[in-house]
Amino acid sequence: MNSSLSLRILLSLFVGAFACAGFANCAAAAVVYPTGSYPLDVQNVQAALDGGGTVLLKATNAAGVPTAFDFGPSDFSGGWVELFVDAELVGERTAAADTIIHGGWYPVEAFGDAQNIAVRNITFDSAFDGAVILYGANTEVTGNRAAHTIGSVRAPQTTVAEVLVVGFSGRVLIEDNVIEDVAATFGFGVSQFRAAGPVVIRANTISDTGYGTIESSFNVSFVTGVPATVSIVDNHLRPGPAPDAFGVGIEINGEGSYHVARNNILVESPFGLGVYALGAPDFGIAPMIAPVIEKNDVMVHPRTDQGPVFADGIDLVGTVSNAYVGQNTVRGTGFAALGLYNVNDQSHLGFNTFVGNQIATFVPLVAHVFLDTASHDTLLEGFSGEVIDLGSNNHIAGTGAQGHAATGQQVRDATLRRHEAMQATIDLLRQHGTTP
Repeated sequence: MNSSLSLRILLSLFVGAFACAGFANCAAAAVVYPTGSYPLDVQNVQAALDGGGTVLLKATNAAGVPTAFDFGPSDFSGGWVELFVDAELVGERTAAADTIIHGGWYPVEAFGDAQNIAVRNITFDSAFDGAVILYGANTEVTGNRAAHTIGSVRAPQTTVAEVLVVGFSGRVLIEDNVIEDVAATFGFGVSQFRAAGPVVIRANTISDTGYGTIESSFNVSFVTGVPATVSIVDNHLRPGPAPDAFGVGIEINGEGSYHVARNNILVESPFGLGVYALGAPDFGIAPMIAPVIEKNDVMVHPRTDQGPVFADGIDLVGTVSNAYVGQNTVRGTGFAALGLYNVNDQSHLGFNTFVGNQIATFVPLVAHVFLDTASHDTLLEGFSGEVIDLGSNNHIAGTGAQGHAATGQQVRDATLRRHEAMQATIDLLRQHGTTP
């Protein structure tokens, strides 16, 4: 049996087993009809959730008229419901109407009281701060839609929104969600962190977030200390052209056994990255070991009329070792298609492999591949283009491959600018709470 088929079978078994795991009464759902009145809708949904099991939110009111659940204003005075016991909160989608929750402040929440929770098939409209925040359980978030999420002020003149947040969890499935139009200075589509695993983030469509579409960080078993298996696959990602944001398609940080594959990513920010893997012990982010980044399609198309462009296709940053980056396609134009970059003098980028990546049509502003000073024992094969190699014992092979030590002023300036951009990224992550 081939490995990809085996993976699909395992994932199918995982999803099927999860569907009713921990729920005493999967078959008989408690039904809640929307009234279109706040806080009555919040009270009715909360009462049903307190009973556990499956709670079905109807798309129409009791008279059959399409009606949204009203969770109040899209600000700090908005309402929410919380999952205190094992429960599935499920919407419906019919030819006539979908289940909609309008407004609210993180309208669906859980903070560790339940062991198994699920949120499915609900449309969140104009939620404040985010739509779903779920901590401390085996978690499934599937088939949901979120539009017009509104950011909250977390620093002067800065708004932040994280639409789907899953943290401090066991097993995680985030699948087939559609997120669009996040109105925030720093908007995130999916923020997932600190899971024992396995984690599957699959087949989501995320656009116009303004900063990042998928972030996965610090995933390790709380009991054994073994890194969790994290699969980020088959997602369609468009962070948007935000001129002053860092525009990341997929960001993976610290602990975790990461597999990032077959994602389709468009980078439009001048500071954007398609896939970004980070280890930075000096910033409280553990070294990243052996991530697999393969078969992704990244288009780098910075939308800017002026100013610097630091956009890249796929980067390993800080302390990352034994990574496999293979069979990816990086198109368009930017700083570099593939990069290994320092964060500071303590960075360590060793024994990473780049094989069979299609980057010949990429138009670099500096080089097709940039290997920073902390890089060593890098293997780069199947490549045609130019490499800037500032590291040691790196091996470049393939027809048309070129490498040079980059001693000229132009390359020194480019390296400095890139370091400044990466440092600014770390500062932003720390400022806005995505790193410890």
